[in-house]
Amino acid sequence: MDWTAYTDNHTHPSGSYTVEFVAYYRRDSGLDLFAYEPEGSCPELEDGRVDEDHIFLAHLESERELDAAVEAVMARLGAGYEPAVFYREAGSRKLIGKIHTHLQKRGAHHAWVRSNGREDWELVIRRKDFPIAAEVVSSNV
Repeated sequence: MDWTAYTDNHTHPSGSYTVEFVAYYRRDSGLDLFAYEPEGSCPELEDGRVDEDHIFLAHLESERELDAAVEAVMARLGAGYEPAVFYREAGSRKLIGKIHTHLQKRGAHHAWVRSNGREDWELVIRRKDFPIAAEVVSSNV
C-alpha cells in the first residue's frame, strides 16, 4: 500500500459491522475504502488484499458514499457475516471462555461476550464461525 497517496485523515462508516471498515482520504481526490482485517478473516475479499491488514474494496468520490458502499459489501458477503448468539451460559463463563479462546486460535474474529445483567452470558459470533465454535461444543440457542 502506498501511504504517500493518502492524507493523515481517515473515517469509518456510521454503522456497526462484523467486518472493520476504514476509508482513507486520498491526496488527489476522494477516498479509498478498505476492510481492515487480518489475513484469512474474510476469504471472500482476499483478492483485494494490499498488505497484511488492508483489503482494498472501492474508490469513493465523497464521504457521502461510504455507508452505501459498506452496506453493498456486507450484502455481497451475505448472512454468514451476520452476528448471532451461539451459546448461553448462566453464572460463570467457563465454557464461553473456552469457545472464545478456540475461535481466536483458529483465526475467527469479531466474537464478543455480553451479559443480560443477571449473570447470564451470551457468546455472539459471526454465523460463518459457528462450525469452528461447534468444535468445542454444540450451540445451545
